[in-house]
Amino acid sequence: MRKTLTIIITILSHTVLAQNAKTIEFRNIPGRLVNADNSAAKDYIVNYYGTKRSTTTDINGKFDINVPISVPVLLKIFDHNKLVFFYKVNPQEKVVSIKIDEKTLKLSEELLLLWNKDKDFSF
Repeated sequence: MRKTLTIIITILSHTVLAQNAKTIEFRNIPGRLVNADNSAAKDYIVNYYGTKRSTTTDINGKFDINVPISVPVLLKIFDHNKLVFFYKVNPQEKVVSIKIDEKTLKLSEELLLLWNKDKDFSF
């Protein structure tokens, strides 16, 4: 009897947890990365911060990456293996256009500090 009750409680617990689990829907977002002179930034790695999701910019600086639909995400941009900067993508953005210039690089440092202070990367 005790073993049966334990099994029933375990099954019910898993059922409740499964119903309460966050379901995160993803979307594909296209983007373009350009240098300060508006030339294509090719062969850069674009990573969805906090995950292993990443892509590489093509010869025209274009990329596509899957990100959650309903929450802002932070992209981590690398030039080969060297981290260049971070960029925030809001849920309402349909296309991302990023220019690598002094303004973007300066804002990137501040953005990362605020992001790590305010966000939870548990998903």
